[in-house]
Amino acid sequence: MPWSEENNIINIPQYKYKGYFFDFYLLEYNILIECDGDYWHGFGKLDEELDEVQTRSRINDKIKNKLVDDSPNIKLLRFWEHEIHQVDFDKKLLESIWENK
Repeated sequence: MPWSEENNIINIPQYKYKGYFFDFYLLEYNILIECDGDYWHGFGKLDEELDEVQTRSRINDKIKNKLVDDSPNIKLLRFWEHEIHQVDFDKKLLESIWENK
């Protein structure tokens, strides 16, 4: 990942934390990152509008959020797929990391 190499940020993909896999873990910042697919996580949909796959993803998201909320020394950043594809996403990501370290 160019943003991590350029900024000397060590990231571990598919990091297992308390029995669940998170998309990335930033070792020196103790930050987990999740990249939520717009379809898979039901972007813009209410819970009652979700299909079965999206419902399972949302349930899993809530479990992961709770795991991190109950762990005071680690943080979780979530980004939607459409955000990741924006031109200035690297800047937004780095700002989020600096704010949460």
